[in-house]
Amino acid sequence: MTVINRPRISEIRLGNDAQHSPSKKAPITAESLAVLGHEIRNPLSALSYALEAWPASKGDPQLEDQLMQIMRRQVLQLTRLCNDLLDVGKSARGSLSIRRASVDARRIIQSACQQIQPFVEQCGHKMTVTIGELPLSLLGDESRLTQVFANLIHNSAKFTDRNGHLRVSIERENNMAVVRLSDNGRGICEDRLRNLFMPDNGSKRCTETGGEGLGIGLRLAKSIVELHGGTIEAFSEGIGHGSVFVVTLPLQGCWLSAASAVFD
Repeated sequence: MTVINRPRISEIRLGNDAQHSPSKKAPITAESLAVLGHEIRNPLSALSYALEAWPASKGDPQLEDQLMQIMRRQVLQLTRLCNDLLDVGKSARGSLSIRRASVDARRIIQSACQQIQPFVEQCGHKMTVTIGELPLSLLGDESRLTQVFANLIHNSAKFTDRNGHLRVSIERENNMAVVRLSDNGRGICEDRLRNLFMPDNGSKRCTETGGEGLGIGLRLAKSIVELHGGTIEAFSEGIGHGSVFVVTLPLQGCWLSAASAVFD
């Protein structure tokens, strides 16, 4: 029986990813900086409004609670943005780390959905989550994988017009846990879909929809999923036809077999 040093597995995968990643860094363009400013300005504007309205809320518990919820949501949004920016930087340097432990993939999906539910409701969407009864054990980093799916759900909600419908499902296919996230949102134009997970692609405006974003959540999701030996793909039939994201992750037994082959 082969004894597996789990931290060492992570180090080897990180090292290989760094070796095969392009040495040329994506340039910081004026457009990407403008999008970053836009992403930061929106939550700051909401925070400013809530702070200015706060003195008038004294003696009105309902208004006070509404303003508190606004501030809490926007602080979480800014925190998520800052964390993603820092992690994308680590990924570019090949220093993004993960801590492996046995975890049920269903719990990860539930946690991600609960985390993003307030934003989904704020957007006026319905979210249907389908999770089976049988456990799907992964050898992975629970917080990092939760981050992946929270980012994907957040992205779908953001680019779906109000009163949309998001669907999240997880099931076992052979030795893989397969997560599908679909929406009836704006869809993804062909040019952007082709390089969706590439550096700096997120800042490029899709002229048909007017949608824009940094795309850092998608690039980060790809890095984390690949560190877990998985894959992430995006599909869309074009503008107005929604989008589908499919993430596959090896189940624990499959990962252990692959790791044993590395060390034998």
